[in-house]
Amino acid sequence: MRTQFGARIEVEEACHSRFYIDPVTGAPHIHNHEVAEEEVMEVLEKPSEDRAGREGSRIALGQTASGRCLRVIYVPDPSRTVS
Repeated sequence: MRTQFGARIEVEEACHSRFYIDPVTGAPHIHNHEVAEEEVMEVLEKPSEDRAGREGSRIALGQTASGRCLRVIYVPDPSRTVS
């Protein structure tokens, strides 16, 4: 489902994602890199590596179901953190 702030994809009930929307194209920024939302979610669900990035971001490295290797930069939402 898309909102005015970005695209939202729900994977199971515990994982919600929003993508940065490029103001020029009106599409998720990842499309500028020829990456689909589903591919991002595949990496975030089972990253081979997940490490700290800059300014509160995280970097997930992983492979999609089709075999593409991706680096996904994301910012966890502290209000959705599972304890």
